[in-house]
This record gives sequence, structure tokens and C-alpha cells, in this order.
Amino acid sequence: MEHVRRPRPAADALGGRRPLSAPTTAGALIRLLAERFGSDLRDLETDEDTVEVTIDGARAVDVLTTLRDDPDLAFFMLADAGAVDYGPGAHFEVVYHLFSWSHPAWLRVRARVDRQDPRIPTVTGLWEGAMFHEREMYDMMGIVFEGNRD
Repeated sequence: MEHVRRPRPAADALGGRRPLSAPTTAGALIRLLAERFGSDLRDLETDEDTVEVTIDGARAVDVLTTLRDDPDLAFFMLADAGAVDYGPGAHFEVVYHLFSWSHPAWLRVRARVDRQDPRIPTVTGLWEGAMFHEREMYDMMGIVFEGNRD
């Protein structure tokens, strides 16, 4: 768990971005994610009510399917999806915010997308409500959601 860190800087006296040894409310979720996904997860971060992970965009549907269908995870609700543009020369990210009654923490999944060929599989097969979000990301960022009927 030494790779888990806070997303925001800590107070100066605490030395900034210190590793968390035992996140109180998100610890069980972090352990489950590490068990289920191992090396598929990068940049695992947490604060008291959100766990954030970064994945490869090509693996988004597989990872999100497991997050939704695994009874120990049960992230049944896609609350929001949006895109982040990190500027010229950098990548895009599609960000999914998921909710589960089984965990006290929200889950933010960041899927990296290549700027030169901005394509990622659609998640409308998992959550029909993603249609609007994906259409908006296409209109605003030019990210193509492969398999999206719209």
C-alpha cells in the first residue's frame, strides 16, 4: 500500500503528498481494488471520501464491468463522466465517477486516451446514461467512443 497517496498536498509541517499507511474509510476498497486489478491500476490516490485510480483507456470496459458486476465492489451507478484535456503535447483523460452502497468512498476512474488518436470504447453497454456524457465529450474534445450508436 506504499503506492497510495493523498491527491492534495498536506500541510507544510506534514511534508506534502505523504503516503497513507491506513486510510480510514477507504482502506477496504483500496485493498479490494489492489486484489482485483493489480497492475491495471496506476496512480492510486485517496482522501477521506474518494478513491481515485488511473487505468489504460483500452481496458476501460473490462475494468468498469468488473467494478459494476463484482458483488464485493458493486459500483452499480455511473454518477458522472467527463473529459480532461491536459494541453498540447499531453494526453486526454475520460473520468468516470462511480457509486456503490457497499463502500463509504466514491470511486473516480481516470482512463487515459491518446491525444493523437483519441479513441476509447463506449460504456453505454454498461450504463445507458453514459450516452449523453460521451456525446458531450465527443463534441467538446473530439474523443471518439467506439461502439456508441450516437
